[in-house]
Amino acid sequence: MNQDEQKRAVAHAALKFALPYFDAGAILGIGTGSTVDQFVAALAPHAARIAGAVPSSERTARALTGAGIRIVDLNDVAAVPIYVDGCDEIDGCLCMIKGGGAALTQEKIVAAVATTFVCIADESKRVDVLGRFPLPVEVIPLARAYVARELAALGGRAVWRPNVVTDNGNVILDVHGLHIVEPIMLNMGVTEPAAGFLPGLRALCDEFNALLVFDEVKTGVKIAPGGATEHYKIRPDIVVLAKAIGGGLPLAAFGASAEIMEEINSFRVIHVGTYASNPITLAAAEVTLKEILTPDAYRTLFALNRKLVDGYAAIIRELGMPCYANGVGSMGTINFKKDVIRDYRDWVTLDRRATQAWYLAMLNEGVIPQPPGPDEQWTITVQHTEADIETHLKVFRKVAPLLKSL
Repeated sequence: MNQDEQKRAVAHAALKFALPYFDAGAILGIGTGSTVDQFVAALAPHAARIAGAVPSSERTARALTGAGIRIVDLNDVAAVPIYVDGCDEIDGCLCMIKGGGAALTQEKIVAAVATTFVCIADESKRVDVLGRFPLPVEVIPLARAYVARELAALGGRAVWRPNVVTDNGNVILDVHGLHIVEPIMLNMGVTEPAAGFLPGLRALCDEFNALLVFDEVKTGVKIAPGGATEHYKIRPDIVVLAKAIGGGLPLAAFGASAEIMEEINSFRVIHVGTYASNPITLAAAEVTLKEILTPDAYRTLFALNRKLVDGYAAIIRELGMPCYANGVGSMGTINFKKDVIRDYRDWVTLDRRATQAWYLAMLNEGVIPQPPGPDEQWTITVQHTEADIETHLKVFRKVAPLLKSL
């Protein structure tokens, strides 16, 4: 199929997903772009069944009106059950860049109101690393040059999109030179990068003078004191941290090279926030990082996790189950798929029925194996003991034959 045929195909797939909402009298949220145009065209024969739609742009409003679908103001509805939109890039973790159609602010608002967001994209939008398509930023005209300088100070190259004014009367800055990755794909169980991938990415960023940004929200301090940056011995230009570093309190942080951080230190870039440097949260973080996550604690955590992963693997081999367990640092999971997962295409073929059955069967025996869902993983904490691991494996040995019979 050519690209137009692919767009029609994904639009009709979205239509099939949306059909149950028509008879329920739901108000649909509709995005903006060439792929969405195909979706609106697919909606046209069903216009009489659709209660109305909230468009994310004037362009989409015109298309919906032409299709005979009633336009509804977002302020007049309490809920938008489903929002359908396209994207400019999407990676294996379903992270995406949007805004190429210059409707990004209203798209984000309608998407935020919606209960379910359905993204439709053809094969050309699939990338391994976000950043090939520039990151669009909508700004008020007065702030265009100022925001461009701020983005440049952070390493991005902001280019004013000429002759483009958004429905809000704003302008668009397209930010080039950013490569944003999650070192381990932790919205796909525990999917580590292929050998050579991160070093190759570092080399490419150096070659093209682009910033390498590590999203360590889930890996930070959980697989090494220095997170994935330390574990894989790859030095990003910027690292983003959260969750575990707060010791149970909400906290996020970022760090960068001295050159980049000097932009903040010199006040050329202003970084402020209501809860920035909150003393209670920072006290918790200091205790977590200095007194709780000690070298001995890490050795214990990693040993317990290895025992759990290896115990799962032994039972799986013994029973000949079509799945495998893997882990890194303090995290691990069981993947109900025979072959090792390398990317999103592999992950979507997981046996979700078996994953849910495993979770519920373990739960019924008094063990919460991990948060529910095949995209999650368990984390061993300083509170876990050898006895906890033995109990976990004992219960898995009990429920495993039931899973094999599915």
